[in-house]
Parts: sequence; C-alpha cells; structure tokens
Amino acid sequence: NKPGVISARQFVNWYNSHPNYRHIGELINLPNVKDVIIIGNGNVAIDCARILLKDPKSELCNTDISIDALRQLEKCNIENVTIIGRR
Repeated sequence: NKPGVISARQFVNWYNSHPNYRHIGELINLPNVKDVIIIGNGNVAIDCARILLKDPKSELCNTDISIDALRQLEKCNIENVTIIGRR
C-alpha cells in the first residue's frame, strides 16, 4: 500500500466503471503524474499502457470507457510509460 501504486485490476475496474473502484481516480491523481511504471508485460499490462497513452479526445471518446475516467485522462500529463517484464 504505497502512495501512487495501484494494481492493474484496480486501474482496469476504475476505467470500466466498476462501482467499488470509483475512488481509484482520486488515488492516482492523473494530472500530477508524469511517469508511470507498469510491472508485467501481459495483456492487461499492455491494455493499461494503451489507455494511458491514447488521446482521450480522439481515441477513447467513442469507446465504453467510463465518463469519470475519460475526464481524468483528458487532464493527464503522462510523458513516459515504462513496462518492466521478464521472459
């Protein structure tokens, strides 16, 4: 339970509008995040990276992503996403 550290499950459930994970948006505070490190290189890890790197206004607005997540992602200032994986 470190500040700024969340699981992929929490992140995915947040952007998919799971009611038990609405608070995750407040925990991650995307407008203040510049660098993201994703541990793992499976499908869910890559999905998380894709969501963080896509332009919400042109690439996510016509998807079923939650409105709350879309609004936060629109304010996102992420510059670097590093994926750490092993084979």
